[in-house]
Amino acid sequence: MFCLGDSNSPERTYANNICLNISDPTRNGEYEPYWTSTLEIPAATYFPDGMRSAGSVYDELTKDSAVTRIGAVDLGTLEWSWQSTWKTWFTGYYTNLKGTDISSVKANIICDNYPTLTQSTMQDGVLDEVGIGAVGSPSNGWRFCAKTASDTVKPSGIAYYEFITPTTTPIDPPLNLAYKVERGGTEQIIVPTGEMSAPPTMAIVYALDADGMRDESLSVIAAIENGKASTNYAVGSYLIHDGKLYKVTSAIASGESITPGTNCTQTTVMAELLALTA
Repeated sequence: MFCLGDSNSPERTYANNICLNISDPTRNGEYEPYWTSTLEIPAATYFPDGMRSAGSVYDELTKDSAVTRIGAVDLGTLEWSWQSTWKTWFTGYYTNLKGTDISSVKANIICDNYPTLTQSTMQDGVLDEVGIGAVGSPSNGWRFCAKTASDTVKPSGIAYYEFITPTTTPIDPPLNLAYKVERGGTEQIIVPTGEMSAPPTMAIVYALDADGMRDESLSVIAAIENGKASTNYAVGSYLIHDGKLYKVTSAIASGESITPGTNCTQTTVMAELLALTA
């Protein structure tokens, strides 16, 4: 926050003449108008019911495919049977439900009404806690299981569960997931009004622009500068400015403007090599 004036001076009116910025010695004193770049991710096109997750597994949208790994089911619509020995409700074998054959590990199932329990807890024969999970084996298949308050209270709520076999929908032509960024800029994820979203996991690669690629290659010859010196330069030293090689003719202090023809002169690598061997 900043204010104009204080208790000992009259109030001032902002005249659009104040610049707040992250200091960058190579650009201090320069002005660039504010700009924005927005990338709309068309998740609803490929996931009309929303992207989901369960445990460590999640749906995924890339530039060339939409991968659905999570299913959803209303537990109240399933047929449940009470297993008196386990003190557990269970369904028949459920298509594409993936459990885990490690009895002490929880399956990738979540439900707002219940916590997730391990297969061994589901089968312990004790009604000391409520929860949901999966029992079965990779060879025979998997069933939903749930512990509720008693043998008269059937499970309810929406459960999200991992598929045994995910579905992959190719996207052709691939999505354009590139958008303009700026060194020192900021980014944020915007959720449309009225929608809900968990923060997505995004792998963002910041590609160099044309000038960036040019400067990256030229940096092996001399230091890259842009308008103002980022360090002190002695007479006879070299620097790269605006993609060109310059030899310093007058000492340049850090923060001082680089002025071709005044404190440096344009040259080439070949010219300097010939001068050294003459």
